[in-house]
Amino acid sequence: MKPKVLVVDDHPIVRHGMVLLLKHSRQFEVCCEAGSAAETLEKVESGSPDLLLIDLFLNGTIAIETIRQLRRRRPDLGILVISMQNEAFYAQKVLDAGADGYIVKEEASDRILHALRRVAERKTYISFPVLKKMLYRYAEDRKSPASDAVLRLSDREFQVFRMMGEGLGTRRIAEELGVGIKTVETYCGRLKKKLELRNATELLRHAMSWKGPEGT
Repeated sequence: MKPKVLVVDDHPIVRHGMVLLLKHSRQFEVCCEAGSAAETLEKVESGSPDLLLIDLFLNGTIAIETIRQLRRRRPDLGILVISMQNEAFYAQKVLDAGADGYIVKEEASDRILHALRRVAERKTYISFPVLKKMLYRYAEDRKSPASDAVLRLSDREFQVFRMMGEGLGTRRIAEELGVGIKTVETYCGRLKKKLELRNATELLRHAMSWKGPEGT
């Protein structure tokens, strides 16, 4: 039987393209689609997919927590993350959260299908350019353990930090994450401490100016 795939992307046109690619390949069965984290969790329960092809960012929020929840609920689910971000940092984050693979959207269609087959076989797939950066970063970290402190933030801390960098205020971040304002303020306090910043102004400036690994 063909593996059943749930396709997740918050851009309908992109999602439709992925669905067509899978259908034309005749190697997979698209059982359902989703455009948000909440819809993804629901469709995994109702559609019983074997594989999940999910975009790294859903409605401006990194999908790490969604991946973590899915891994707890469905240990057997094959999870392939697809992203515009050709970065070792994001790849490592999603793999740590429980994903089985990470592929960049610039890859050719046949590579996406190959990556899904690998994940279906319970093997790991990482786009080659990203894998090279992961190996390079590992070597650099061994030489310099005190590299960028942002890379050592927890998943939720990084999520708050990145949303601040996008210009979201405390109230909006709380709404996006489904937590209270006090909780976001607590995270901001942790960020200031970990990043050795004196006040909220410095934290905001750092978040707005931080471009991520390799200057992205």
